[in-house]
Amino acid sequence: MKWIFLLALLIMTPVLMNALKDRPQRLLWAGVVIGLSPFITYPLHLYVAPISWPAWTGTVKGLEVSFVDALAIAIIGATKAVPSPVRLKVAVAIIAASFFLSSIAAADATPSIFYIWQFARSCLMFVAILRASSASPEFPFRILAGYAAGMIYEAYLTLTQFLGGDIQAGGSFGHQNQLGMLTMFIVFPAFALLIAKRRTKTALVILLSEVVVVFAGGSRATIGLFGAGLVITLFLSIWHKGTGRKATAAAITAMLIAVSAPVMILAIERRPEAARASSVDERQRFEHAAQMIIADHPLGVGANRYVVTANLGGYSDRAGVPWNYSERSAPVHNAYYLITAEMGVIGLAGYVLLLGSILLIGLRGLRRTDWSERSELLVGLTATSIVTTIHFYFEYVPMLSHIHYLVAINAGMLVCIATSSRKQSASVPVPARRKAAPAAA
Repeated sequence: MKWIFLLALLIMTPVLMNALKDRPQRLLWAGVVIGLSPFITYPLHLYVAPISWPAWTGTVKGLEVSFVDALAIAIIGATKAVPSPVRLKVAVAIIAASFFLSSIAAADATPSIFYIWQFARSCLMFVAILRASSASPEFPFRILAGYAAGMIYEAYLTLTQFLGGDIQAGGSFGHQNQLGMLTMFIVFPAFALLIAKRRTKTALVILLSEVVVVFAGGSRATIGLFGAGLVITLFLSIWHKGTGRKATAAAITAMLIAVSAPVMILAIERRPEAARASSVDERQRFEHAAQMIIADHPLGVGANRYVVTANLGGYSDRAGVPWNYSERSAPVHNAYYLITAEMGVIGLAGYVLLLGSILLIGLRGLRRTDWSERSELLVGLTATSIVTTIHFYFEYVPMLSHIHYLVAINAGMLVCIATSSRKQSASVPVPARRKAAPAAA
């Protein structure tokens, strides 16, 4: 069956490419599908793995190809090339070098190839979003519409699970941490548009759905960063273009955060205190194991190989990680530690440069772009970059494919809006100074 699905993707790609070329309306519908794709690709199993290791303990379990990869290739083939910033290319080159250096010492490089393939797919998505957003100013907002459809479904699902007795509802992803991080990429662009009175219906749907997801999930990191992200978005929005409406929105938001804080604290305390203390202790043990791996392997043990190295190398034993499946099959709950352990200090440098460059492009874009609907979306995308960069410190979830895609999608929109608006402003001719008329005799 998987070979039939793969053959269908190969046939569908050139057909989609021809259907999207010089047809702006169809390209916009592709944006809706891309926005919806993080919510449906894995829950509905809309992907195939020609080489599959389902029992592998790493974050990537095969050489996967999804329907959204075919759509990304079709968009690239149907749109014109757009240059991407040099610093992003340098960051990707450093990450690629870390893949190579860390894989040399690995006993089996096949799992590392799985992750390299996943990273390449996310780069492909970035290029597709960058091109499509440049071809159509409306394209990023259609992605937001796809996000809204997915958020409505997840809000309904998590609320149903919560009312059914789940202490921490995970929606269609099965775990509150995965769903919580996914929604961090969506809610702040919507909130930025809402306070600027742009696309208010779509933005309000996303924001209300996020409140339900956050409360039903009860994830400490998600709840804390949700509140912090709202404040960061407000600050960036006023910094970009201060208005009386935004000042009012800031006061209302501060009041709502203060009122809802006790409710969110109750959401956290639904989980027994012993379980919360055990979770903190577990994270510390994982980080201790990762620190020992990094000390012994500064160039990394190979991408996608943390769990097997931690167990077979005795690092989990020495760190005191309990011997049970749930803990011995999970990587360290910190993306930066995980990247350094698997791809070495070079890999960490590449990822920090990549995330930092995206953030810097967004911040500079806010100061250089004219006030518009797209610039308000840039506010939310930049706030997302700040919040998710912090969130990566508390989760290994960023190494999963759907989070990779979301990083690529938001980065593509951010880079396009920040750079295209700047070029447009720079290309406006400066009117020549008029010569003074000769004085009357």
